[in-house]
Amino acid sequence: MSAQLQWAMVDGAPVSVFALLDVRPDDRPKGTCPGCGRGTVWKIGEGKVTHHVAHDADASCGESGVTATETAEHLNAKRHVGDLLDAVRGVQIVTRCRAGHDHRRAWDVRAWDTVAVEYTIGSVRPDIVLIAQGRAVAAVEILHSHAVDGAKARKLAALDIPWVEVRSEFALAWTGKGALRVHAADAQTHPAGCAQCDALAARVAEEQAQREARWAAQREKAQREHEATCARGAAEEERQRVERAQRYAQWAREEQARREREAVELAAREEREEREREEANARAQQAYAASRAHWNRVWDEALEAQRKAWAAQGKGTL
Repeated sequence: MSAQLQWAMVDGAPVSVFALLDVRPDDRPKGTCPGCGRGTVWKIGEGKVTHHVAHDADASCGESGVTATETAEHLNAKRHVGDLLDAVRGVQIVTRCRAGHDHRRAWDVRAWDTVAVEYTIGSVRPDIVLIAQGRAVAAVEILHSHAVDGAKARKLAALDIPWVEVRSEFALAWTGKGALRVHAADAQTHPAGCAQCDALAARVAEEQAQREARWAAQREKAQREHEATCARGAAEEERQRVERAQRYAQWAREEQARREREAVELAAREEREEREREEANARAQQAYAASRAHWNRVWDEALEAQRKAWAAQGKGTL
Protein backbone atom coordinates (compact mmCIF):
# COMPACT_ATOMS: atom_id res chain seq x y z
CA MET A 1 0.00 0.00 0.00
CA SER A 2 1.45 3.39 -0.95
CA ALA A 3 2.03 6.05 1.72
CA GLN A 4 -0.55 8.76 2.16
CA LEU A 5 0.29 12.44 2.27
CA GLN A 6 0.13 13.89 5.81
CA TRP A 7 1.12 17.49 5.08
CA ALA A 8 -0.39 20.38 3.19
CA MET A 9 0.74 23.94 2.61
CA VAL A 10 -1.29 26.64 4.43
CA ASP A 11 -0.35 30.26 3.72
CA GLY A 12 3.05 29.11 2.45
CA ALA A 13 3.88 27.00 5.51
CA PRO A 14 3.60 23.23 5.89
CA VAL A 15 0.92 22.00 8.28
CA SER A 16 0.59 18.43 9.52
CA VAL A 17 -2.78 16.66 9.75
CA PHE A 18 -1.88 15.86 13.36
CA ALA A 19 -1.83 19.56 14.19
CA LEU A 20 -5.54 19.77 13.31
CA LEU A 21 -6.85 16.73 15.17
CA ASP A 22 -8.66 18.91 17.72
CA VAL A 23 -9.84 21.54 15.22
CA ARG A 24 -13.46 21.45 14.07
CA PRO A 25 -13.80 20.59 10.35
CA ASP A 26 -15.32 24.00 9.56
CA ASP A 27 -12.38 25.74 11.24
CA ARG A 28 -9.67 23.83 9.42
CA PRO A 29 -7.75 26.04 6.97
CA LYS A 30 -7.75 25.40 3.24
CA GLY A 31 -4.58 23.67 2.18
CA THR A 32 -2.72 22.98 -1.06
CA CYS A 33 -0.55 20.06 -2.22
CA PRO A 34 3.15 20.78 -1.57
CA GLY A 35 3.91 19.05 -4.86
CA CYS A 36 1.40 20.18 -7.46
CA GLY A 37 -0.06 23.21 -5.65
CA ARG A 38 -3.66 22.04 -6.18
CA GLY A 39 -6.27 22.11 -3.43
CA THR A 40 -6.39 19.46 -0.73
CA VAL A 41 -8.90 18.05 1.75
CA TRP A 42 -8.09 17.13 5.36
CA LYS A 43 -9.03 13.49 5.99
CA ILE A 44 -9.26 13.53 9.79
CA GLY A 45 -11.76 11.93 12.08
CA GLU A 46 -13.32 8.84 13.56
CA GLY A 47 -13.00 5.70 11.47
CA LYS A 48 -9.97 6.86 9.48
CA VAL A 49 -7.27 4.19 9.36
CA THR A 50 -4.65 6.89 8.90
CA HIS A 51 -5.16 10.62 9.11
CA HIS A 52 -3.99 12.08 5.79
CA VAL A 53 -4.35 14.79 3.21
CA ALA A 54 -6.26 14.06 0.00
CA HIS A 55 -6.33 16.06 -3.21
CA ASP A 56 -9.49 17.76 -4.40
CA ALA A 57 -11.42 15.65 -6.87
CA ASP A 58 -10.30 17.74 -9.84
CA ALA A 59 -6.64 17.90 -8.82
CA SER A 60 -4.34 16.39 -11.44
CA CYS A 61 -1.83 15.07 -8.86
CA GLY A 62 -4.42 12.37 -8.05
CA GLU A 63 -5.15 10.28 -5.03
CA SER A 64 -2.12 8.03 -5.45
CA GLY A 65 -0.19 9.63 -2.61
CA VAL A 66 2.57 10.77 -4.99
CA THR A 67 3.36 14.45 -5.47
CA ALA A 68 4.94 15.99 -8.54
CA THR A 69 8.51 15.31 -7.42
CA GLU A 70 8.61 12.72 -4.64
CA THR A 71 6.62 10.11 -2.76
CA ALA A 72 4.33 11.04 0.11
CA GLU A 73 6.37 8.88 2.50
CA HIS A 74 9.50 10.86 1.70
CA LEU A 75 7.75 14.20 2.19
CA ASN A 76 6.02 13.01 5.37
CA ALA A 77 9.35 11.79 6.78
CA LYS A 78 11.33 14.95 6.13
CA ARG A 79 8.53 17.22 7.42
CA HIS A 80 8.14 15.00 10.49
CA VAL A 81 11.89 15.00 11.27
CA GLY A 82 12.17 18.70 10.47
CA ASP A 83 9.46 19.58 12.99
CA LEU A 84 11.02 17.39 15.69
CA LEU A 85 14.48 18.86 15.13
CA ASP A 86 13.04 22.38 15.23
CA ALA A 87 11.90 21.70 18.77
CA VAL A 88 15.38 20.72 20.05
CA ARG A 89 18.91 22.08 19.81
CA GLY A 90 20.77 18.78 19.88
CA VAL A 91 20.12 15.16 19.01
CA GLN A 92 21.36 11.69 19.85
CA ILE A 93 22.16 9.44 16.91
CA VAL A 94 22.72 5.70 16.58
CA THR A 95 25.18 4.51 13.95
CA ARG A 96 26.23 0.98 13.12
CA CYS A 97 29.84 0.11 12.36
CA ARG A 98 30.90 -2.35 9.68
CA ALA A 99 30.88 -5.19 12.23
CA GLY A 100 27.21 -4.53 13.09
CA HIS A 101 27.81 -2.84 16.45
CA ASP A 102 25.39 -0.04 17.40
CA HIS A 103 26.94 3.19 18.73
CA ARG A 104 24.80 5.80 20.50
CA ARG A 105 26.21 9.29 20.98
CA ALA A 106 25.37 12.95 20.64
CA TRP A 107 25.72 14.32 17.13
CA ASP A 108 28.69 16.61 17.40
CA VAL A 109 27.39 19.65 15.51
CA ARG A 110 26.83 23.24 16.52
CA ALA A 111 23.47 23.97 18.19
CA TRP A 112 21.02 25.26 15.58
CA ASP A 113 18.35 27.90 15.89
CA THR A 114 16.45 27.22 12.67
CA VAL A 115 15.46 24.13 10.68
CA ALA A 116 14.74 24.45 6.95
CA VAL A 117 13.30 21.79 4.65
CA GLU A 118 14.55 21.69 1.06
CA TYR A 119 17.09 24.45 1.68
CA THR A 120 19.73 25.16 -0.96
CA ILE A 121 23.37 25.36 0.12
CA GLY A 122 25.71 26.21 -2.72
CA SER A 123 24.88 23.73 -5.48
CA VAL A 124 23.19 21.13 -3.24
CA ARG A 125 19.69 20.97 -1.78
CA PRO A 126 19.51 18.65 1.26
CA ASP A 127 16.15 17.46 2.55
CA ILE A 128 16.66 19.14 5.94
CA VAL A 129 19.21 21.81 6.86
CA LEU A 130 20.10 22.86 10.42
CA ILE A 131 20.97 26.57 10.56
CA ALA A 132 22.73 28.57 13.28
CA GLN A 133 22.83 32.37 12.99
CA GLY A 134 22.06 32.20 9.29
CA ARG A 135 24.75 29.64 8.48
CA ALA A 136 24.12 25.98 7.66
CA VAL A 137 25.78 23.78 10.28
CA ALA A 138 24.45 20.30 9.35
CA ALA A 139 22.18 18.46 6.92
CA VAL A 140 19.79 15.53 7.22
CA GLU A 141 18.86 13.40 4.22
CA ILE A 142 15.84 11.10 4.17
CA LEU A 143 16.53 7.84 2.35
CA HIS A 144 13.46 6.52 0.55
CA SER A 145 14.61 5.41 -2.89
CA HIS A 146 17.85 7.32 -3.62
CA ALA A 147 20.81 7.30 -1.24
CA VAL A 148 23.32 10.13 -0.97
CA ASP A 149 25.74 9.55 -3.82
CA GLY A 150 29.44 10.33 -3.99
CA ALA A 151 28.96 13.60 -5.83
CA LYS A 152 26.57 15.01 -3.23
CA ALA A 153 28.78 13.79 -0.37
CA ARG A 154 31.80 15.51 -1.91
CA LYS A 155 29.87 18.77 -2.37
CA LEU A 156 28.75 18.74 1.29
CA ALA A 157 32.32 17.95 2.38
CA ALA A 158 33.60 20.88 0.30
CA LEU A 159 31.10 23.11 2.11
CA ASP A 160 32.25 21.66 5.48
CA ILE A 161 28.69 20.52 6.22
CA PRO A 162 28.37 17.33 8.31
CA TRP A 163 25.41 15.19 7.29
CA VAL A 164 23.45 12.09 8.22
CA GLU A 165 21.11 9.96 6.15
CA VAL A 166 18.06 8.35 7.78
CA ARG A 167 15.78 5.75 6.25
CA SER A 168 12.24 7.05 5.84
CA GLU A 169 10.72 4.26 7.98
CA PHE A 170 13.06 5.12 10.88
CA ALA A 171 12.43 8.83 10.39
CA LEU A 172 8.66 8.37 10.58
CA ALA A 173 8.98 6.14 13.68
CA TRP A 174 11.18 8.66 15.53
CA THR A 175 9.44 10.62 18.30
CA GLY A 176 12.25 13.06 18.99
CA LYS A 177 12.83 11.63 22.48
CA GLY A 178 15.13 8.75 21.69
CA ALA A 179 18.16 8.48 19.46
CA LEU A 180 17.75 8.83 15.70
CA ARG A 181 19.00 5.75 13.86
CA VAL A 182 21.37 6.79 11.08
CA HIS A 183 21.85 4.73 7.93
CA ALA A 184 24.85 6.63 6.54
CA ALA A 185 26.78 9.80 7.31
CA ASP A 186 29.94 11.70 6.55
CA ALA A 187 33.19 9.99 7.53
CA GLN A 188 33.67 12.03 10.71
CA THR A 189 30.12 11.49 11.98
CA HIS A 190 30.00 7.81 11.00
CA PRO A 191 33.51 6.35 11.38
CA ALA A 192 34.10 2.98 9.82
CA GLY A 193 34.92 1.18 13.06
CA CYS A 194 34.80 1.12 16.86
CA ALA A 195 36.88 -0.29 19.70
CA GLN A 196 35.67 -3.79 18.90
CA CYS A 197 36.30 -3.16 15.21
CA ASP A 198 39.74 -1.74 16.02
CA ALA A 199 40.56 -4.84 18.06
CA LEU A 200 39.30 -7.00 15.22
CA ALA A 201 41.28 -4.96 12.71
CA ALA A 202 44.38 -5.22 14.94
CA ARG A 203 43.93 -9.00 15.16
CA VAL A 204 43.42 -9.19 11.40
CA ALA A 205 46.49 -6.99 10.87
CA GLU A 206 48.51 -9.18 13.25
CA GLU A 207 47.38 -12.34 11.47
CA GLN A 208 48.17 -10.69 8.16
CA ALA A 209 51.62 -9.72 9.46
CA GLN A 210 52.16 -13.31 10.64
CA ARG A 211 51.06 -14.63 7.25
CA GLU A 212 53.37 -12.18 5.51
CA ALA A 213 56.21 -13.20 7.84
CA ARG A 214 55.54 -16.87 7.02
CA TRP A 215 55.39 -16.02 3.33
CA ALA A 216 58.63 -14.04 3.64
CA ALA A 217 60.29 -16.96 5.46
CA GLN A 218 59.00 -19.37 2.82
CA ARG A 219 60.22 -17.08 0.05
CA GLU A 220 63.61 -16.73 1.78
CA LYS A 221 63.83 -20.51 2.24
CA ALA A 222 62.81 -21.06 -1.39
CA GLN A 223 65.42 -18.48 -2.44
CA ARG A 224 68.11 -20.21 -0.40
CA GLU A 225 67.12 -23.59 -1.81
CA HIS A 226 67.12 -22.10 -5.30
CA GLU A 227 70.56 -20.60 -4.75
CA ALA A 228 71.83 -23.90 -3.29
CA THR A 229 70.39 -25.78 -6.26
CA CYS A 230 72.01 -23.30 -8.63
CA ALA A 231 75.32 -23.64 -6.75
CA ARG A 232 75.10 -27.44 -6.93
CA GLY A 233 74.26 -27.20 -10.59
CA ALA A 234 77.18 -24.86 -11.21
CA ALA A 235 79.52 -27.17 -9.24
CA GLU A 236 78.26 -30.19 -11.16
CA GLU A 237 78.69 -28.33 -14.42
CA GLU A 238 82.22 -27.33 -13.41
CA ARG A 239 83.01 -30.93 -12.41
CA GLN A 240 81.72 -32.18 -15.74
CA ARG A 241 83.73 -29.48 -17.52
CA VAL A 242 86.89 -30.54 -15.67
CA GLU A 243 86.18 -34.19 -16.45
CA ARG A 244 85.66 -33.33 -20.11
CA ALA A 245 88.89 -31.34 -20.11
CA GLN A 246 90.74 -34.22 -18.43
CA ARG A 247 89.28 -36.74 -20.86
CA TYR A 248 90.20 -34.49 -23.76
CA ALA A 249 93.74 -34.06 -22.41
CA GLN A 250 94.05 -37.83 -21.96
CA TRP A 251 92.70 -38.40 -25.46
CA ALA A 252 95.11 -35.79 -26.82
CA ARG A 253 98.05 -37.46 -25.09
CA GLU A 254 96.98 -40.88 -26.33
CA GLU A 255 96.39 -39.49 -29.80
CA GLN A 256 99.84 -37.88 -29.78
CA ALA A 257 101.43 -41.08 -28.58
CA ARG A 258 99.56 -43.04 -31.26
CA ARG A 259 100.69 -40.64 -33.93
CA GLU A 260 104.25 -40.85 -32.66
CA ARG A 261 104.11 -44.65 -32.68
CA GLU A 262 102.66 -44.62 -36.16
CA ALA A 263 105.38 -42.21 -37.28
CA VAL A 264 108.08 -44.46 -35.78
CA GLU A 265 106.48 -47.53 -37.32
CA LEU A 266 106.18 -45.77 -40.65
CA ALA A 267 109.83 -44.68 -40.54
CA ALA A 268 110.89 -48.21 -39.59
CA ARG A 269 108.75 -49.68 -42.33
CA GLU A 270 110.13 -47.25 -44.89
CA GLU A 271 113.66 -47.98 -43.67
CA ARG A 272 113.01 -51.71 -43.90
CA GLU A 273 111.49 -51.36 -47.33
CA GLU A 274 114.45 -49.24 -48.40
CA ARG A 275 116.86 -51.92 -47.18
CA GLU A 276 114.82 -54.56 -48.90
CA ARG A 277 114.91 -52.56 -52.11
CA GLU A 278 118.68 -52.08 -51.78
CA GLU A 279 119.17 -55.77 -51.04
CA ALA A 280 116.98 -56.70 -54.00
CA ASN A 281 118.94 -54.35 -56.22
CA ALA A 282 122.18 -55.80 -54.94
CA ARG A 283 120.94 -59.33 -55.56
CA ALA A 284 119.73 -58.30 -59.03
CA GLN A 285 123.12 -56.74 -59.79
CA GLN A 286 124.90 -59.83 -58.50
CA ALA A 287 122.66 -62.06 -60.58
CA TYR A 288 123.20 -59.85 -63.63
CA ALA A 289 126.97 -59.90 -63.08
CA ALA A 290 126.97 -63.68 -62.61
CA SER A 291 124.82 -64.14 -65.71
CA ARG A 292 127.00 -61.82 -67.70
CA ALA A 293 130.15 -63.61 -66.58
CA HIS A 294 128.54 -66.95 -67.41
CA TRP A 295 127.56 -65.92 -70.91
CA ASN A 296 130.91 -64.28 -71.41
CA ARG A 297 132.53 -67.59 -70.58
CA VAL A 298 130.14 -69.45 -72.82
CA TRP A 299 130.86 -67.01 -75.60
CA ASP A 300 134.60 -67.21 -75.07
CA GLU A 301 134.50 -71.00 -75.04
CA ALA A 302 132.41 -71.09 -78.20
CA LEU A 303 134.69 -68.63 -79.90
CA GLU A 304 137.73 -70.60 -78.83
CA ALA A 305 136.22 -73.81 -80.17
CA GLN A 306 135.46 -72.12 -83.48
CA ARG A 307 139.01 -70.83 -83.79
CA LYS A 308 140.28 -74.29 -83.14
CA ALA A 309 137.91 -75.69 -85.74
CA TRP A 310 138.96 -73.14 -88.29
CA ALA A 311 142.57 -73.76 -87.53
CA ALA A 312 142.10 -77.50 -87.92
CA GLN A 313 140.53 -76.97 -91.25
CA GLY A 314 143.28 -74.69 -92.34
CA LYS A 315 141.09 -71.88 -92.88
CA GLY A 316 143.16 -69.52 -90.94
CA THR A 317 142.17 -67.64 -87.82
CA LEU A 318 139.11 -65.64 -86.94
